[in-house]
Amino acid sequence: MTPSFYKALSGILLTVFLNIQLFAQSPGQAISGAVRDADGKPLAAVTVSLKGTNFTTLSDETGRYSLAAPAGKYELVVSLAGFKSSNRIITLLPGTDLVIPDIVFSDGLQLEGVEVTGKSANRRIKEQAFNLNVLDAKKLYNTSADLNHALNQTSGVRVREEGGVGSSFSFSLNGFSGRQVKFFLDGIPMDNFGSSLTLNNFPVNMADRVEIYKGVVPVSLGADALGGAVNIITRANPNFLDVSYGYGSFNTHKASVNHAYTNAKSGFTVRTNAFYNFSDNNYKVRVQPIDLATGQKQPAREVERFHDSYQSIGAQVEAGITNKKYADKLLLGV
Repeated sequence: MTPSFYKALSGILLTVFLNIQLFAQSPGQAISGAVRDADGKPLAAVTVSLKGTNFTTLSDETGRYSLAAPAGKYELVVSLAGFKSSNRIITLLPGTDLVIPDIVFSDGLQLEGVEVTGKSANRRIKEQAFNLNVLDAKKLYNTSADLNHALNQTSGVRVREEGGVGSSFSFSLNGFSGRQVKFFLDGIPMDNFGSSLTLNNFPVNMADRVEIYKGVVPVSLGADALGGAVNIITRANPNFLDVSYGYGSFNTHKASVNHAYTNAKSGFTVRTNAFYNFSDNNYKVRVQPIDLATGQKQPAREVERFHDSYQSIGAQVEAGITNKKYADKLLLGV
C-alpha cells in the first residue's frame, strides 16, 4: 500500500471521529433549576419534562433538577400530584446552558368532591358463594305487610296460609317444605321460640333483612336443612326507637315497640323488642251446614266464623356490652 493510501485513510478516520464528537456534544445544552414549596423547602420527586418529547427527569432531595436536550424551542412542564402544573416556553441555544428561576408550588388543586364507593351488607351477602336472596325489610317499615307476604314475592318461595291472622301456613322453598326448610332468628332456630313467634306474626319493624338460602346452608347456621333456610336478621342500630300500630279488618290489631340504646364510651347496650297481635278472625265463609237432628246437609250459605280469634304477645329484653376489644357482642336476655 502506498503512502497516499494511508494518508487518505487517516483523513477519513479523522472526519468520522470529529463527526462522532460533534454528535455526542450536540445534546449538551442543559436545563437546570430548583422546585420549592411556599415555605421555601425543596420538593423532591417533582416531574420535569419537555412536552411532546421523551426528555424527562425528577427533582432530587434538594429540589434541584437537570435535563439535557438538543437546541430548540420547547414547552417546559413541571408537575406535582395535588398541585397545578407549571408550564413555560423556553429556547435552548446551541452550546448554552439554561438556568430556570426557582419554581414555587403554592396553590393546591381544589377538588369539587370525593366519591367513595362501598358495598352494603346486602350486596356483600349476595356475593357469597351461596345460592341466596336477600329481602331488605327496611322497605316494608310502616306498612301493613308481614314477612310471609313479603317473602311470597321472592323467587322460588311460595307461602299458603289457611286463614287469617295467626293461622297455619305452608312454606315452600324451591319445592321443598316442612322439615326440609329451617327458620332462624339471628342464627338461632325459631323452633326454640314456640308458636307465638312465627313468620306470619313477626313484626316487620324488628327485622333488618331476611336471608333466604336455597339448597346449601352456611355452616354457621348448623342445620341439616335439605331444602334451604330462612334467617331473619334483626336491627343492630346502636340507638333508635320505633313504635308502630296498625288496625285492620275483623278487629285486627298489630302493635310493636323496638328500642336500642348504646353508650358510645362504655359500650353498655340495652335492647327491647315487644309486639302484640290480635284478631277476631270473624270473616265469613261459604259452607254447607249440617242439620244435627237429621244429619242432612243444608243448602250452602255464608256464615260468620265465631270461634277463631287469635292473640299473641311477645317481648325480649337484652343487656350487655358491644363493640369492645374482647367481644363484638356480649348480651344476656330474657
